[in-house]
Amino acid sequence: MKNFTPKLIALTFFVFVVHAVNAQVTCSNQNFDAVIGALPTGWSASPASNGWSSDTAVANVSSGYANASGLQNIVIKNTSGVSGTFELTSAPISTLGFHNVSVLWGARNTTHFSDSGSTISAFQYSIDGGNTWSPLTYVQNANNSIWSQVNNGVPIALSAAADNRIAVVFKWTASLQGNASGTYRIDDFLVSGTTVTGVEQVLNDASNTWLFKANVADGQLHIESNKIPSSAIELYDMTGRSVASYSVSHQQEVIGLESMPAGIYLLAAFYGNERMVKRICISK
Repeated sequence: MKNFTPKLIALTFFVFVVHAVNAQVTCSNQNFDAVIGALPTGWSASPASNGWSSDTAVANVSSGYANASGLQNIVIKNTSGVSGTFELTSAPISTLGFHNVSVLWGARNTTHFSDSGSTISAFQYSIDGGNTWSPLTYVQNANNSIWSQVNNGVPIALSAAADNRIAVVFKWTASLQGNASGTYRIDDFLVSGTTVTGVEQVLNDASNTWLFKANVADGQLHIESNKIPSSAIELYDMTGRSVASYSVSHQQEVIGLESMPAGIYLLAAFYGNERMVKRICISK
């Protein structure tokens, strides 16, 4: 039997995307139904106790707005004696190839959720893995226990900084005030964008003074760069999920990739505010 060594091929320094039309399309649609009884893969709640959780109670399923999925949703509940800040953070969502990114979701804000001052105090997004967060303002649903889309059904626009990103992360912050009853629920979290029109470079925003090379030999990735990346090199699958992280401390580095499954990946390196992204193929 032949032995095959993993091979990584650098397809291009600059990746171009061609689209014939300019249309608002879906980047991601999370209906929270894939993993019954738990948060979706990659999503997290902090703290986990008394915080955001999944719910499949028939009486509380989403309804009443376009494409409401029903079944499971995510809920934060008032609990007597429980006060504090509770965060729900999404999995990374890729916006590569999209401009004018926006978000929208269904929500059910019950009559008693805000009786004692409980509120959804912030909704934010991050383009750097959660190191910094940018707030988004929107019109919250009335506390009438009726499902509807937030912001009166109008998509909430992100800044241009969220365009063409390997991974954008979103975070809801609930501030609870120890009330005995009341809930806030979300479902059908939709991320949309406008597809790139014509031929446009969408991956790299590094200056032309940064020389970054990646080659493979004997199942190892050889990195050569005239600038040492300011943070770890990240490897992403094509859904925008980070699958590996490699520290680079020299202008020349050798990284083993034997354990990585075959497939197409994105290799991202950062130097300050500069970003270099290469599409790579690992074959076995």
